[in-house]
Amino acid sequence: MSAGSTIKAAMAPSVQLKSSVKSASSTASPSRRRAGLNRRELADFTSQLAVMTKTGLDVASALQCLKRLSTSERSRVLLEDLVDQVMSGQTLSKALSRHEKTFGPTYIATLAAGESSGALPRVLNELSHMLRMDVQLRTKVRGMLAYPVLLTSVSSLVVAALVLFVLPQFARIFEQQGTQLPMLTRALLAFSNAFVSYIWLWLPALLAIGGGLFAYGMTERGRLVFDRAKLTLPLVRQFVQRAYVARFCRLMGIMTVSGVSMLESLSILRRSIPNRVYRELIADVEENVMNGGSFSEPLVDAKYFISSAAEMLGTAERTGTIGPVSLTLAEHFEEEAESRLKEMLTYLEPALTLGLGFIVSLVVLSVTLPMFDMATFAK
Repeated sequence: MSAGSTIKAAMAPSVQLKSSVKSASSTASPSRRRAGLNRRELADFTSQLAVMTKTGLDVASALQCLKRLSTSERSRVLLEDLVDQVMSGQTLSKALSRHEKTFGPTYIATLAAGESSGALPRVLNELSHMLRMDVQLRTKVRGMLAYPVLLTSVSSLVVAALVLFVLPQFARIFEQQGTQLPMLTRALLAFSNAFVSYIWLWLPALLAIGGGLFAYGMTERGRLVFDRAKLTLPLVRQFVQRAYVARFCRLMGIMTVSGVSMLESLSILRRSIPNRVYRELIADVEENVMNGGSFSEPLVDAKYFISSAAEMLGTAERTGTIGPVSLTLAEHFEEEAESRLKEMLTYLEPALTLGLGFIVSLVVLSVTLPMFDMATFAK
């Protein structure tokens, strides 16, 4: 599911019969031409479709209107196929299932429940809200990380240039003058010489380590290790845990109020959460419910599920209000995740500035200290 304003998404017909040639062409077109929506387009599609269906417009007419308004070839191809499918008598969810890579199983299953319960506009509205929140969060993360990434990149280039090119030139001058180099300068110079002399060894080694970590991360065990690390690292765990709990509650709330059964909701939810630790937790919840147990009991005992959310979901389960309470919790933890992200970056930027400043200072000192020694010797 394109998690873009995520997890909210997606958001008069011609009655002429199309010729068999045109029908075959339109049916085959998605496979011959690229069709799809990016995250922002999916959020806009869902939002606009929600508004149109809420005003009483039928789905086919709404899709035709969206196709006319589309400015992207990829989205126009997709909408053309959706219009053809709906006009031929297919439900919207059935038409979307032809493009599962774009919409995802959660989106499609939730819409199917909304169609069967007659609550399609409400479901579209909830999905739209979810998708927009996801897009906004991704945009904020990119914006907040832009300065730290730029600072790190520029500082790394400056340090590399000083250590690998500038420092060796100064060292030759100092040696010609007979100046004894300070220990700091000798240490950095030794590092520079070793790096340049053995770059044929360092570069393949770094590539091998990076490739090995990537390959390990592609295994099920590796993904589990990395996903668990995200939930335990001191700087990011508060943000990551709240973001995943918000996603869990948002999806559970949408599916529950849409009429999806508990077991089916958990099955879809397990496939929709990217973190393997949470997938295992949801699998435990699913098994417990299947055996006649409580939905919230495994959540209360879980190490990486926020305890206050688990307790409130337990209360909601006893009162039969899991859907509304889940949506309320999702709102709360979405705000909490954004707050923790800002807090995390508030600490990250000064820490990066101090760390990189310290490294640059060492390099500058390694160059200036011999100059002071030369000046003292000359006097």
